[in-house]
Amino acid sequence: MSQKNTMGIALLVIGLIIGLGIGIFIPTGAPVDTSLQTIQDRGTLIVGTSADYPPFESLNSTNDVVGFDADLMEYIAEYMGVTLVWQNMEFDSLVGACTAGTIDVIAAAMFITEARAAVLSHSLPYLQTQMSVVVMNDTVLTISSLTDLDGYTVGVQTGSVEDESITNVTGVTVTRFATIDLMYVALDAGTVDAIFLDSPVADVYESSYNVKTILQLAAELTVLYVGLNANSLLIEINAAISAGLQDGTIDGLIQEWL
Repeated sequence: MSQKNTMGIALLVIGLIIGLGIGIFIPTGAPVDTSLQTIQDRGTLIVGTSADYPPFESLNSTNDVVGFDADLMEYIAEYMGVTLVWQNMEFDSLVGACTAGTIDVIAAAMFITEARAAVLSHSLPYLQTQMSVVVMNDTVLTISSLTDLDGYTVGVQTGSVEDESITNVTGVTVTRFATIDLMYVALDAGTVDAIFLDSPVADVYESSYNVKTILQLAAELTVLYVGLNANSLLIEINAAISAGLQDGTIDGLIQEWL
C-alpha cells in the first residue's frame, strides 16, 4: 500500500478518536480489574507477537523484534513507564496466550474480528491496510473477486483474517501455513496457485520472489488486543495510541515502515 493511502487512513482514525473519544472500544459494565497495576508493579509489559511478518514484526540479526508494531509498542511502553518483554510464538497461538493471561498484549498486525472480540478486548485502531492475492509472475490467472478463485488452491496463514475470508469462498481449496515464508515457498514450488495475505507484507516479499498481486481488498482496522476484562490496561493503551496519532509518532512509523 502506498504511504499516501496509509497516511490518509491514519488521519481518518485520528478524526474518529477526536470525534468519539479514546474510550470508544472500552467495554462498559465490566468488573474493576488490576491489570494496569500489576504491570506497573512488575515494571514490564509482556507483549505477544509472531515475528515472521515484516514490515510489522520480524527478528533482526540479534533476534530482537523490529518493525512497525515493535516501534509502536516501544512508544506505548515508554508512555506507560514500563519495559517491554516480547514473547514470540506462532500467530495462531496468540489469542489463546492472551486469554490465558501469559501475555498482556497482542501486537501482531491483527485486524478487528467478531471472533477475537468475543474473547478479547481490542484497542483503538491505529492503521488500516489492504489484503492481497499474490501469484507467480508467469501466471495468467486474473480475478476481480475472491469468488473467482473457485477451483484453485490458495495459501493463507493459519488463524488470519485471510484464512477466515477465503474459507467461506465456495470451491476454494485452502492450504494453511504457520508462517508467511512457508507460504511463499509453496507458491514458488507450485503447490498452491495463489496466496492471500496483508498487502504491506506482500510488498516486502515481492523483491525476493518473482510474483505479482492480482487483487487487493480493503482490510479491517488494525488494533492491539488485551484480556477481555483488562479495562484499566486498555484505557492506558488507548491513551497512548491517541497521543501517538495526534503527536505524529504513528504517522512517522507509517512513513518509515510502510
